Amino acid sequence: MAMGGVVALWGMGPVVSKFITAPPLTIAATRMVLAVPVTYTAARLQGYRLTKAALRGSMLGGMFFGLNMVFFFAALQHTTVATITLIGVLQPAIVMALAWRLFHERPSNWAIGWTLVAIAGVAAAVMLTGRKVRPTGIGLLLSCLCICAFAGYMLASRHARRTLNTWSYLSGVMVWASVTVLVPALIQGLHYQAFDRNDWLWLLCMLIGPGLIGHVLMNLAITELPMNLTSLQMLPSTVLSIGVSWPVHGEHITLGQALAGCVTLTAVGLVVWRQTSRARRPVARAGAAEPA
Repeated sequence: MAMGGVVALWGMGPVVSKFITAPPLTIAATRMVLAVPVTYTAARLQGYRLTKAALRGSMLGGMFFGLNMVFFFAALQHTTVATITLIGVLQPAIVMALAWRLFHERPSNWAIGWTLVAIAGVAAAVMLTGRKVRPTGIGLLLSCLCICAFAGYMLASRHARRTLNTWSYLSGVMVWASVTVLVPALIQGLHYQAFDRNDWLWLLCMLIGPGLIGHVLMNLAITELPMNLTSLQMLPSTVLSIGVSWPVHGEHITLGQALAGCVTLTAVGLVVWRQTSRARRPVARAGAAEPA
């Protein structure tokens, strides 16, 4: 249920972001800086504090998350959103491979096979948008760094959440992410004169929805599910972004995109169904007779 909320909120993130007309790096820096007091206040209301231990434990995850945003907005200057999204579908494969080594979570052949099908479905949905995708070398490099940073954020979060609660960890993540994003933003220059009233409204929606609630749900789910399942369930957010952009921004959906989206949703659903059905199997009681 938590991952369903993450998919819905993060799928709406790009749709809402498109309403903001200010420079991208200024948006990212402002969002991160505002997230610090918001997450800190939320943590205090829940009875948690941002301790030195929480700051130390959240440093790696926060820096990875900040780098993800820096690389994303830097890549936008050299390539298209379609290219970044296309490379981003490799994230479950990266997380699956590293989680196998770091957390000894070996995915089943069923999960590996349907993960590849889901990745192919998202890739097809992006490529069938009808836009010309002509990435540069630096654009491809920045896009790869972007998705690697996000995979690092997920893995670091899984490790840190073994000892830190959700609210303290999230509050620390936003502190380190804001520092990471603010450095290049100050070098480039902040352009607040480009913000209008609507920009601030949509930025607030991004901060509360995908930012606060989305990350809280992700950090709740990341301790309950295997990493390969957590990362895989984020793929439908791309399909959701494409689908919602049609009525909201007038971005037409082709038949090929619709079919590719159905393939992705079906593949993810099969992996989730197999994983949850195994979790629901009854465990034999001690001393119970074994079947012949």
